[in-house]
Amino acid sequence: MNNAIYLYKNPLIFIPMIAMFVIIFGIVFRSLREIDIFPAGSRLVIALCVTTLAMYGMNQTLIRAVANQYTAMGVTMLFGLAVLLLAAWIGLTVKTRKRLRRSQKDDEERK
Repeated sequence: MNNAIYLYKNPLIFIPMIAMFVIIFGIVFRSLREIDIFPAGSRLVIALCVTTLAMYGMNQTLIRAVANQYTAMGVTMLFGLAVLLLAAWIGLTVKTRKRLRRSQKDDEERK
């Protein structure tokens, strides 16, 4: 019940929870597929049930810790994206200037 109240107060916590759900589901489903104990049709249902129970058992402390890690990772990725865009823009600007100068020189030589 405390988890539900915490999630209601902090709606952005759903993003890391969805990521954790996908990661846990992927691991469980792949494991069930490789074990070959269960029939093919029931693997999806079992993986969903196991993942749901795992998510239900997580407490607020773990959710906060994961959310903090995802926040830090998101900020780092945004910073890296900004640097990459800046580097690409500078590179394209320099390349365009060189081409413009080269075409101006070619035009002057033709005259």
